[in-house]
Amino acid sequence: MKTILVIDDFRELNQDICEILELEGYATCNAGNGVDGLRAIETYHPDLILCNINMPNMDGYELVQHLREDPQYAPFASTPLIFVTARTTTTDIQYGMDTGADAYITKPFNPDDMLKTIATFLA
Repeated sequence: MKTILVIDDFRELNQDICEILELEGYATCNAGNGVDGLRAIETYHPDLILCNINMPNMDGYELVQHLREDPQYAPFASTPLIFVTARTTTTDIQYGMDTGADAYITKPFNPDDMLKTIATFLA
């Protein structure tokens, strides 16, 4: 069973995404900000990460930079990370991809589209 980490400070959305994923047969874990997200990565070793950008303590950009560049997280550096965010401009999307995200899903999103994107990276 594949494990997906959901990192989002909006608790209800975090729980809704986890529920959607669990109904599809994925194991889930979650965190409410980037700092807790990095701890969860070390604890749960997820197969994929869904991450918001705008969060307290550490935003998604900082998290992905730590994940991709910090030697402490080297064992997880190739874990697929998908931003799930309300930041929708072309500049936002390009910056997210440039920082190391593997894909970018804009809110509001279609759950089926999200699941297809996830499946692509877990195949």
